[in-house]
Amino acid sequence: MEEKILVVDDEKSIADVIAYAFRREGYTVEKAYDGSSALNKISSFKPNLVILDVMMPHMKGFDVCKKLSSRNDMGIILLTAKDDIVDKVLGLELGADDYEITIKSLKLIPRQRRVILEGQCLELKPKEFDLLALLLSSQGRVYTREELLDIVWGDRVCRGDAYCGYSRAKA
Repeated sequence: MEEKILVVDDEKSIADVIAYAFRREGYTVEKAYDGSSALNKISSFKPNLVILDVMMPHMKGFDVCKKLSSRNDMGIILLTAKDDIVDKVLGLELGADDYEITIKSLKLIPRQRRVILEGQCLELKPKEFDLLALLLSSQGRVYTREELLDIVWGDRVCRGDAYCGYSRAKA
């Protein structure tokens, strides 16, 4: 069975780059540049996965996600530059399966604990991944060394920021 992906982003250049990367990996890819077109393409193309930008004009990605929430035959990954935890929780509650944090050619996929740089999957140790996830999810926030050690290596899992790491048992 061929795997089909629908990439939805109002910025054509972003949609084109994402589509190109998936085509190189052997996927069949279609693109849509707004929410209404996405819903129409989903009906005809029947993708296995939809990569959906949150911030689009006319129909936001959240609205598209909500309309698709009853469909169990495809995954939904929200693509956003927003790092507000409320938006992430809302997206997951509306039916998204995961979020990607993307900055230029770097992509972090939290639930899969994967990092892709320029199309290449990076092999990170667990703490390296946690540190990168923290820094990417709270851009503009400055951490002290002690805060980083406490959040990533310590007992404290969440700190009121957008980052929630994986708890570890005390040694």
